[in-house]
Amino acid sequence: MEYSSPSPSKPDVYAEMAELAGPAILREPQLLLVYGPVLTLAGYPPFHTRSCEIYHMGPMCSANRQQLAATLALYCRVTLQRHGT
Repeated sequence: MEYSSPSPSKPDVYAEMAELAGPAILREPQLLLVYGPVLTLAGYPPFHTRSCEIYHMGPMCSANRQQLAATLALYCRVTLQRHGT
């Protein structure tokens, strides 16, 4: 008697997600900006956040262009350094 798992396999889950939300859902983000008073990843799927850079930006009421530009510049420096260029 063979044991079969009741949960769907990974490819089945990805195919179902692509069918429901479109193929763009399957791309993994490289940068995640989290706004809010507390850094939490509640609500983000673990397979999308497993290899992305996560920056806590603080409360949304204090968001501004300068903070966003500084964070993007920091991310670009770290990414270039990580890839060796």
